[in-house]
Amino acid sequence: MAEDAEDEGMLGPTVASPLLTVADLIRRSARSYYTRELGLSYLDWRVLLHVGELGPLSLGNLADAMHHDLGQISRGVTRLAQAGFLVRERKGGVPGTKVRLTDQGQVIFDELVHRATQRQAALIEGIDPAEVEQFRRTLKLIEANARRIAASENDPGDSGT
Repeated sequence: MAEDAEDEGMLGPTVASPLLTVADLIRRSARSYYTRELGLSYLDWRVLLHVGELGPLSLGNLADAMHHDLGQISRGVTRLAQAGFLVRERKGGVPGTKVRLTDQGQVIFDELVHRATQRQAALIEGIDPAEVEQFRRTLKLIEANARRIAASENDPGDSGT
């Protein structure tokens, strides 16, 4: 009960503040964990996850998918290519390049997925699977509403920070 009262201020019960708090805790924890365990920066492991999950991507499509500045993504891709995790490929006659995982990058991607799965299990530990599924559906609706609000305010959405 006290926790419910804590969430009620002048606006009444809020949703955004607890969601932002949880997202921030997850992001900070993951940033620290992947840097410590795999030696990857926050941007680098996110680039590897996106390329591994979505397949070969142009830099522009990768920047869009990650909601980050193209220059920032380009620097991250360059760093990961130098480390041997990514390769830039130019297809004959097609403008631009695509970025894909190397074999070494695939190994790191598989490790990232494995560790993320473990972290996900710890995050929802003790929560009934039906509740988790209902929460996922609710979050999808909240996300759709947030996108609608952002679009109505001419905000392109998350800046990626």
